[in-house]
Amino acid sequence: MTPHSASGPGPADPDRLVLLGVIRRPHGVRGEASVEMLTDDPGRLSELESVLLVSPRRDKVLPARILGCRVHKGRALALFDLFKSPEEVAEYRDWSVEIPESESRDLGEGEYYIHDLIGLEVRDETGRSIGRVSEALESSVQLLLRVDRVSGGSFEMPFAEAFVRNVDLGAKLLVVELPAGLETLNDPEPPKPKQRKRETS
Repeated sequence: MTPHSASGPGPADPDRLVLLGVIRRPHGVRGEASVEMLTDDPGRLSELESVLLVSPRRDKVLPARILGCRVHKGRALALFDLFKSPEEVAEYRDWSVEIPESESRDLGEGEYYIHDLIGLEVRDETGRSIGRVSEALESSVQLLLRVDRVSGGSFEMPFAEAFVRNVDLGAKLLVVELPAGLETLNDPEPPKPKQRKRETS
């Protein structure tokens, strides 16, 4: 199950881009970036001339030319024109590497554009409506979906096979099996009752 951001009207629209990978750390002294690739092909960047770097909060998008790329231990070591030193790469840790949809390959089975997940109704396997997906958050580990609950409040769930049972874009439906307590994990604890003072003799 692989999520992709999707592109749309313009290549700098951060909500409509295709996610390729995430910058994890500097590599070497030339300013190479170690990129954890989230596609099936770790050498995908070597096929491209330029990409867009998107901040974790998705409020900044920077175009970057690829000056060189090689694969090392399953990760892409990319040399972007924006970075001249390891220190500069470190400032962009956890920024995602993305491209416009027009440059992307066709999605395979079990792959989805992130923007298609927003607005899906979330139900459990019994048919109980839990809430609706309001936001997608790209953490340093995996994609998280923020779900606004029917009962009020919200929680975050990983978009992963361990939790997701079915994605039906036509029906705008996401069927999940969540571990006990996840839905209320962010709820404030109820106030503890105050103990009444007892008169002593």
